[in-house]
Order: sequence, then structure tokens, then C-alpha cells
Amino acid sequence: MARYRKTGISIEVKALPRAARIMVVDDDQVARLLLAKVLDLGGYETFMVDSGTRALEEIAKRPCDLIILDLEMPGMKGMELLERLLGLYPGLRVIILTAYGSMDTAIQALRYKVDDYLLKPTSPGDILKSVQKVLSQKPVTTAVQPEEQAYVPKLKVIQPTRSTRIDFEKGTINDEAHLVNLTRTEARILECLVENQNRVVSHSDLIEVAQGYHLDTNDAAKILRPVVCRLKQKLTQIQGGQQWIQNVRGVGYLFELREELT
Repeated sequence: MARYRKTGISIEVKALPRAARIMVVDDDQVARLLLAKVLDLGGYETFMVDSGTRALEEIAKRPCDLIILDLEMPGMKGMELLERLLGLYPGLRVIILTAYGSMDTAIQALRYKVDDYLLKPTSPGDILKSVQKVLSQKPVTTAVQPEEQAYVPKLKVIQPTRSTRIDFEKGTINDEAHLVNLTRTEARILECLVENQNRVVSHSDLIEVAQGYHLDTNDAAKILRPVVCRLKQKLTQIQGGQQWIQNVRGVGYLFELREELT
């Protein structure tokens, strides 16, 4: 606070708070420029880099209050950069903003204590709302490192119908006409649903089975929704597969099959 005296009048002038400094890490030039414009309008000091390597160089020279990070970039991927940044700067605030969201990366982000996880396209208002919320909170000083868990399926190989075979170890489903490849997460979810055939499995239980991490119902449902949607889309290639997984709104998912598993 500075004091000025003029003609016998004392005036107190409070120093304006420093604008929060935000680094945008995204290899897409258009996305960087648009995001920088949004943040500038929000009153933030913004600087941009196009790679993980540049991000590490710049943050060493210009510390920042928050990083907005894309995941899919050439060279160093977003998750690798995140691990290195949090190792060097514990408590650094991070918002992930990506067009390639998945349950695996969302769970990793939670384990790293990332402050927010947004999917592109996101409105300028939602971005500023997230930034304001993150910067108003106390920084997290510890990050939990993600642990890779070996997937050992219980069911191994089953035949849900006479013409269909699911191999959980290989992550494949095939009938007489099609072969469908599943991701590890999709295979775990499908196995859990099959194992509990005709019983509703909650969102939280599915996340715990798929990733070994417990989330509350709302967070689990948000993360599962796009993953199960992709899984159900794959199942449409298998005869009768489009009816296998049913959504029980607000509760979880149910596996139904007219023919008994063999």
C-alpha cells in the first residue's frame, strides 16, 4: 500500500493484485489462440506453448499459477508431461482440456489430483468458470501416482450364444461374421456385467472393477457414460449384441441375455 500527500491531503492507494499467470499447452495453434483470447478477456496473464518439452522449458523460466493441458500431442504426451510437472512442482494447479477423453485418462487425472478435466468442445463460459474455481481453491500438495493393474479375467472365454464367443483375455468378441476388439477397460466392464448377468451393477462398482479406484456415483457415471456408449456401439456389430447392455438411469448398467451363458 502506497501513501501520497498533495496539498495537505493524504491518499492511500492499494496495489492491484497480480493477474494469475496461466500456461496453455496445446499443439493445435487455433485452439491455443482461441483459449488465450478467452483467458485474456477473463483478465488472466497467458502464455502458450506447443509441446511438452517447451512447457518444461518455459515453466522453469516463468513460474505459473495454472496449466491448461491437452493430452494428445506429438512427442511427449500430456500424461507424461503431467507426471514430470507434478514431480518438479508439487501443488501445481492443472486443468486438462482434451478432445480425446477416456476413462483411463480421467482416472489417471484423478489419481494425480488434477483440478479439473474438461472435454472439447467446451464453451468459453465453462472454461472461465473452471479456471476461477480452481484458482480460488488451495493447491493440492501431493499427487497420487497411477498404478498399472494387471488384468486377470475370471471368466477367460465364454460363449453367450451358440454363434458368439467372448475372449476376455484377448479382448475380442466374434460371431460367424464379425470380430470386435475391446480395450482393456471395455473388457473389464463387460466381464463384470456378464458375471452379474440380470443384476444391476452400480456406476461406482464398475469403476472400481475396471480401474481399482472408488468414485462417488455422480463422478463414476460421468466417466462411464462415453466408455459404455463406445462399448455398446461395438456390440451392435455382433448379432443380438445391441440388446446386451441396458442403462438403468441413475443407478448403473445391466447385462441381459435371452440365452443362458455356456
